[in-house]
Amino acid sequence: MTKNELEAWKNYTTKTSMGVDDKLTVSEFIDKFTTDNDFAEKWSVEVSEYVTYRNRYGAYYTFTKLEDGNVLWEGDFDHCRFGWPNVYKEAYEQYRKDGGDMHIEDFKEEVHKYDDVTFKPSEISEKYRLLVYSDMNTIDMVDPSGGPYLTSGLDLGKFLGEKFENRIVHSFEVAETGYLIKTYGKFDHLKERTDE
Repeated sequence: MTKNELEAWKNYTTKTSMGVDDKLTVSEFIDKFTTDNDFAEKWSVEVSEYVTYRNRYGAYYTFTKLEDGNVLWEGDFDHCRFGWPNVYKEAYEQYRKDGGDMHIEDFKEEVHKYDDVTFKPSEISEKYRLLVYSDMNTIDMVDPSGGPYLTSGLDLGKFLGEKFENRIVHSFEVAETGYLIKTYGKFDHLKERTDE
């Protein structure tokens, strides 16, 4: 398998990993890729920039920057933790209806506070913590055994180097060979609007 065929295969498996019953095998894909120009054009990707990372247990992971700015993270995820973001909207809305005036960021901390001595929840925690829940449709943290621990808000450039500079982790999607790291540009919010 050539590098271009491998990259096209990764692209194909990432984009067809969910809900496809008639997915091609590797050999079927390569046969079609080398004989059908339209198919090859559809799945070809520019040979991407990637880095290899070795964790503390000696396992290797590759991070491939895709054309859309997202990153394909591949490796061994047999023993892995992952997490979901908390949703505070309903709890905070109820808190405000009850007359609370704390800023939401302070509320997010307070709703999880316990007394260091008695281990009893704070008054706000007691009243509103059951209204906080996890968004089970969004993965915001992945931590394979031995690392690396990646979470939303992380600047991949600081972790993976210059090739991934200013790509910020938004969330993760399960892919056949690992995870697709959904990212956004660190300075995207500063771009001029063109929808006027």
